[in-house]
Amino acid sequence: MLDVNRRKFLITSAGVGAAGLLSGAVACSWPDLMHEAKEHPLAEGSGVLVILTLYGGNDGINTLIPYADNAYHDARPELAYAAGDVLDLDGQLGLNPALKGLAQQWKNRKLAIVR
Repeated sequence: MLDVNRRKFLITSAGVGAAGLLSGAVACSWPDLMHEAKEHPLAEGSGVLVILTLYGGNDGINTLIPYADNAYHDARPELAYAAGDVLDLDGQLGLNPALKGLAQQWKNRKLAIVR
């Protein structure tokens, strides 16, 4: 059996990570993506997975809003959206009113939200 300790694990992990960086696995620009999409289009009906991860100034609680939870309104009385302003998803959660495009994707069953 292979003897793996913390040091060997960290060294191997660093090597694998460096190899990925050096291979260009994480270096992909928007123009590169658009060029590849034009050169190699997907077949009709192909599934596509798009993951949006919002960092920085995004306020996650006011993006996907738990408007039916009193704790939301109690914790942020000046920031909380009224239930009537939220783009309802399921009677409990809703999207920020500025996210009408995503709400439409949800209604069309083209959007999933992972919290």
